[in-house]
Amino acid sequence: MLFVEPPRTQFDLNFSVLGIPVRVHPLFWLVCLLLGGDRDVSSALRWVGVVFVSILVHELGHALVARSYGANPWITLYSFGGLASYRGARTDTKSSIAIILAGPMAGFLFAAFLVVAIIATRHQFDF
Repeated sequence: MLFVEPPRTQFDLNFSVLGIPVRVHPLFWLVCLLLGGDRDVSSALRWVGVVFVSILVHELGHALVARSYGANPWITLYSFGGLASYRGARTDTKSSIAIILAGPMAGFLFAAFLVVAIIATRHQFDF
C-alpha cells in the first residue's frame, strides 16, 4: 500500500462528502475491476460499487475524526486502496490512536447499519 498520494490526472473524479474533498484516481477503477475477477458486466459494476463504498466509508472514518481534532482532511482513492490525509490537527497519542481506529470502526458501524436495514426490510438473499 502506498502512503503518498498519486499524481493528479485530468481523469481524476473529484467530489466532496460531508465537506471533505475526495479524489478518485483512474487506476482505482481499473484495479477494482482486475481484482474482481472474471465477471459479467452487471456483477463487475456491483463489485466496483461495493469496493468503492467500503473504502470510502473507511477513509471517511479517519477523516471525520481527524477533523474533530482540528485537521483539514482530504481523501484520495487510488490503485490499491485509499488514503485519508490531513493538515493542522492537534495530535497527541490519544488523538492519533482515535484517528487510526476510526477507519475500521466506520466500517463496522456501516456493516451494522446494513444488517439492521436488511432485517428491518425483511430482505432475503440467496447465497
